[in-house]
Formats: sequence, C-alpha cells, structure tokens
Amino acid sequence: MTDRIAGSLIVATAIWISGCATTGLGAARSGFEAGAAAVKITPSKLLWQNGYGSRKHPAEGTAMDLWARAIALRDRNGRRSVIVCIETLGVPPTMNNSIRRKARAKFGLRDAELMLAATHTHAAPALPERPSLEVFLDPDAEQTQLINEHAAWLEDRVIEVIGKALSDCGPARLAFGHSRATFARNRRLITPAGVKMTDNPDGAVDHDLLVLIARRPDGGVKAIVYGYACHCTTIGGDYYLYHGDYAGVASEELEKRYPGAVPVFVTGCGADANPSPRGRVEMTVPHGQELAQAVARVVDDKTAREITAAPRQTYQRIELAFEKPPTREQWEKLTTNKTVFVARHAKLHLKLLDRNRVPRTLSYPIQTWQFGRELTMVALAGEVVVDYTLRLKKEYGAETMWVIGFANEVPCYIPSKRVLEEGGYEAGWRPERGRTIADSSMVYYGWPAPLATDTEERIFRVLHRVLVK
Repeated sequence: MTDRIAGSLIVATAIWISGCATTGLGAARSGFEAGAAAVKITPSKLLWQNGYGSRKHPAEGTAMDLWARAIALRDRNGRRSVIVCIETLGVPPTMNNSIRRKARAKFGLRDAELMLAATHTHAAPALPERPSLEVFLDPDAEQTQLINEHAAWLEDRVIEVIGKALSDCGPARLAFGHSRATFARNRRLITPAGVKMTDNPDGAVDHDLLVLIARRPDGGVKAIVYGYACHCTTIGGDYYLYHGDYAGVASEELEKRYPGAVPVFVTGCGADANPSPRGRVEMTVPHGQELAQAVARVVDDKTAREITAAPRQTYQRIELAFEKPPTREQWEKLTTNKTVFVARHAKLHLKLLDRNRVPRTLSYPIQTWQFGRELTMVALAGEVVVDYTLRLKKEYGAETMWVIGFANEVPCYIPSKRVLEEGGYEAGWRPERGRTIADSSMVYYGWPAPLATDTEERIFRVLHRVLVK
C-alpha cells in the first residue's frame, strides 16, 4: 500500500467516524445535522493570567471553571462547519495554525470549515506569542515552561472538543434571530489632550445580540451560538482567580435554562467597547444574566428565521502593513523609558534589528460563511473595533450580517481608518510619540509600529471579493 493511499484511508476513516453521518428523516427535511460538546480547560496549575499588565504574580485559584465549547454542523452536501468557543484572551497565531493542522489530519477539516472564537476573558491563563510574553509578562524560566506546557495541553483539549462535537451529530434544524443587550459602552472619549479610555455615551457601539439555534427533531435545544460586541473585561487587573467573566456567566445561565444544550459564545467587534459598570467580579453576574435573558427571548419565542441554505465558506490570509518602523537611535533611547513595558519592547526590537528580523507586515486571516441570503458570518482576527461591523451591516444588510471579532487568532488590535487617524490605545500610537513608534496596545503585542492607514481597505477589498450580496 502506498503512503498516499494509506494517508487517504486514514483521513477517510476519521471523517467516517467523526464526520456527522447523515441519519434519519429529520436531517433530510432540514438539510442539516448538528453536534455539540464542551470540555473543561481550567488548568490544574497556577499560571500568570493574561490581559492586564498591572498583575504582580500568577493566579491564586479558580472562581469559575473555563471551557472550550463547540458546535459542528453538516449540510446536505456533506460540508461541515465547526465553531469552537475557547474561554481565553485570544488564540495566538502559531496555535491557530497548529490546531488547524491537527484538525485537518485527524478529522479532514479544511481551514474554511473550522472557526475558532476567543471570549477574550482577562482572567484566563497566559499563552505564548501574542500578547508578547517577553514584553507583557517577562516570566521567569519556570513560568515560561508552565505557560508553554499549558498551551500544548489546551491545543489537545480543542482537538478533543472538535472530535466530540463531530461525533455527536444528529438531525437538526437551524434558526437565526436577533435580540439586544445594553451593557456595552464605547470606551474612546476624544478630548483636547487626546483619546481617553473611559465611557463615551456618544461613541459608536453595537448592542445587537445575534443568536443561532440548533434544535433536535423533537424541538429541544441542542446548541446555541450567540454573539455580542463587548470586551470581556468586567473583572479588573487586581483579580487573581480564573474566571470566564460575563460570557462565562451567560453560558452557565443558558446551561441551567436549557439542560443538555451547549452554549457557544462568540465575541463581536467590541475592541473599543467595555462593559459598564465594570471593575468588580460581582458585576459579571448582571451582565451575564442580561445576555442570557436576551438569548432566551429569541429561543423561547420561536420567531427566529429558519436557515436552510448550505454555507459557502472561505478562509484566506492577507498581509497588513505596518507604518515605517523606528530607527535604531529611537529604539536605543526607549530602552531607558520609565515604563517597563516600553523599555522591554525597545530591547526586543533591538534584538530583532540585529538579526534583520523586524516585521514589515502582519499575516491576517479572514473567514466567511454565507448561508445563501439567510445569514452571513464574517470572522475577523484580532481585537476588531466596531466600525467594521457597522460598515458591513450598512453595505450588506443588518438583518443577515453577523461579524465576529477575536476570531481564529488574535495578533493585535485591528483599528479602522477612523481610529487610526484619531490615535489612542486601540490605534497603537499617541501624538506625543508619533505614528512611526508603536505605543499602547502595539507595545504589549510586540509589534514595531502601528498598522498602516490602509488596513481597513485591505480587509474590505477581500470581503467585497468573496461576499455575495
């Protein structure tokens, strides 16, 4: 037997075992099968948490278990669509690629068929690469090893939950609807002194809550995908316990309300929105309950529109350019900056400069699932600001457009042209330092400079090419 034939048989066997085989008349009528699963991802060890640079030491315990939850769909053509929600700050680019390689080898999943979504909780363990461990945390050798070991273990848990969801597939009907939650607040206040990170009651925000329901033939709820555009930052940087923040609370509430159903949360383009109020762990409860109640309104009133069209799927990478990077003289000057993150960042880039490895572009994945004219899902990597959702809804219709941020991988913030012009934390630059030196968020992510002003247009050129109106 040749290697090629043997490899094909291995993949075919994996697909046969885990590939949502069509069963029953219900699937034939609806055109879909669905499976769902959840796997606990709370680490047994106390690791540094990610998201806040103000933390002084690793986690102290667990207040709420962390989970990876997945839904797997199979349409009438045998094409599969798998969404995995991971309760973590974000999936690093290398981890995204590694998970895809493993899912392709084990289940035959194409890149376009697999969507990873991070809840962006700031109370989960740190992961390697982005944000930059060297800049953001600078952990000692023992913690670095623990973080790397946790990342490898987490990859295996993601593959596990994908396999369980695929194996669970059975006849299902899909329905899509909208609701509303109002605790998200724009956090970019334009002042004479620059952009201040605080509640801006007049700033752009998206309160739309989107819900996709998978029901069994008997009408019971098998899985719920729901999305809201808001940072998962109710909990502050003085909190040292693992916790899923408001998204984790909402999913627990939905599990209680619909026993046996798997809730899969996907964060929208809420990079410039925070929960309000925020700062204490107790505040996660009303936010999570509001979200769960809004989802329940769609599930219980049964007015959601049925999805019958098989999805048209795309996944591709483009290059996003950075502004011109600083000179060696500028980097050397910054190594003595009183802000420790800025000094670490400058030292990192002097090393990269010595090796001629200063990055000029960022590899950026864009994914789309288009269920005919019934539903369009656009998955954008990174911490994406709300302007992308608002523009896509305007150009393609608000009723059927679902934009997911923090998707597949999180390399950095993805500002719009407007935000890049205004500057501030999400833009990655400040007027006093200039456009060619990374600042704020781009320091933590370890990049040399802010993204170029054509970032939004580069992304939309792809979307205009692949989306069908």
